[in-house]
Amino acid sequence: MLTELLINPAWRPCFRPHSDTQIVSVVMRQVHRITFHFLDYLWRIGARSTRAPVIEAPDTLTDRELESQNIDVDEMMWLFNHLELQRHTKPEYQILMFLAAVARYTTIPLSGLIRDQQHVGLLSQFMINSSDSSEYIPLRKNTKFPKKERFTWCMSEWVFIDNPGAPLERRRPLPKVFIPYLENYLRFHGLSPNGELPDVPTLPTGSWMCSMSLFGALDLFRRLRLEIAKVAEAEAHLARSYPPKLCFLTFGGIRRAERANITTQLEIFNQKVSQ
Repeated sequence: MLTELLINPAWRPCFRPHSDTQIVSVVMRQVHRITFHFLDYLWRIGARSTRAPVIEAPDTLTDRELESQNIDVDEMMWLFNHLELQRHTKPEYQILMFLAAVARYTTIPLSGLIRDQQHVGLLSQFMINSSDSSEYIPLRKNTKFPKKERFTWCMSEWVFIDNPGAPLERRRPLPKVFIPYLENYLRFHGLSPNGELPDVPTLPTGSWMCSMSLFGALDLFRRLRLEIAKVAEAEAHLARSYPPKLCFLTFGGIRRAERANITTQLEIFNQKVSQ
């Protein structure tokens, strides 16, 4: 049949229920390349009377483009609501929700939660210090913003101490919106949020003696984000572009998306003020 029938240039080997649904581009480009070279080969050996049709590249994003796409405000809300439901069913989701909250609401690097040769990675780095209570806007210092409470994170009495006791010790203020996630995480491990926290790994594995490695934390995102993406695919009210974003969800991606969403809100606010 390939030697007799003309190939439709608009042909796609994958079915899309909605025209705006994105397809993972790596697979599509491989199918396009193989098909083109095969039909061109048939033409060169005389099995086809016409050359291979020029098929336009599918309108899909590359893996790097998908990975760099930010999830918007509504998508972020859906993600955290989903994690809140799942944390009661699977221990790994409680850990993922804590990491997602750290990424979204704090400036703590992921490596700062890992106990290894370079980082302390202890729960005792989370402590109460009332003198650090203030307001903080999670944007770059040169970002222009209106002095409105809606764009600030009111700081709690909690702080996170980088390099405790060292010359490079640094206190990171923690916003009030983050504290419920911290308290839930402590209770998950059978600890009370009142008083000083013990010198145990922030991300324990099985027992309090061992800490999750950085690779283990990254792998947790890789495994659970696929499960989350499958759930999102079944949600009719979500945009079809959302599940592919979730397939590339990372700690850094959540932090970048939250900053981008705040910046967008500020731009909208400034436009309304200037009108």
